[in-house]
Amino acid sequence: MAVDEQLTGARRTYWIDLPSALGSTVDLAEVAPVSQPDGTGQSLPPTGPAGGVLSGSYPNPILAPAAVAQFDAAGAASSAVSAHVAAADPHGDRAYALAKTANFSDLPSPAAARANLGLGTAAALNVGTAPGTVAAGDDARLSDARTPTNHASRHATGGTDPLAPAAIGAVALAGDQVINGEKTFNTAIPVLPGFDPAFGNQAVRKAWVDATFLPLAGGTLTGALYLNNSSAPATPASGGVLWVEGGTLKHKSSTGTVTVIGPA
Repeated sequence: MAVDEQLTGARRTYWIDLPSALGSTVDLAEVAPVSQPDGTGQSLPPTGPAGGVLSGSYPNPILAPAAVAQFDAAGAASSAVSAHVAAADPHGDRAYALAKTANFSDLPSPAAARANLGLGTAAALNVGTAPGTVAAGDDARLSDARTPTNHASRHATGGTDPLAPAAIGAVALAGDQVINGEKTFNTAIPVLPGFDPAFGNQAVRKAWVDATFLPLAGGTLTGALYLNNSSAPATPASGGVLWVEGGTLKHKSSTGTVTVIGPA
């Protein structure tokens, strides 16, 4: 149904649903306006200027200033809310609260706060190269191109960071060592511990052979030359070959001719 309210200085027209369950007496303040029927069974939103305690126009009226003034004529509520918002401790429970406008400058102990957040002392230092600062990621001191401080004494025997000869490719002064590759001695041959064909050192055995046997390139033989018995050798490509077969000293030339030099 349509309702037309005509009050002093104001008028409002709107539609409401009035079911019979509401009884014989209806308080209009408890009934919500509905859309106006358009004759097809559908409702339309209310239109036109609002009235009563409302101001503006439908469908979005607002509470009239005069109605607001009836509830807070002296503006006491508004003043109280403003004072409450502006107060530093309106409830008396902000003894340990921080003001957001202070940006942590009102912390009782910044150092304790950093410790509680798991931050170290570097969190309060500036970036720089002077003492008491922290280095930046591109700090030149962190580059491998810098000249290292002399520290050879640290790597010497007895130093704080000694190096073994093998770690830098050096030959040990004592003890056994495996050396790969050829070692050339320009001025002198290292002193050998002896001349013994049964010695474990290959250089010692080689020295014994060189000192005992006739060199292949020729030379003077002092003493006896001993040849073991063996079978006839193959024919040499050039020159000749000597051998002892059954106690007989023989010679074979490059043509295959065998000559007995000394019978058994």
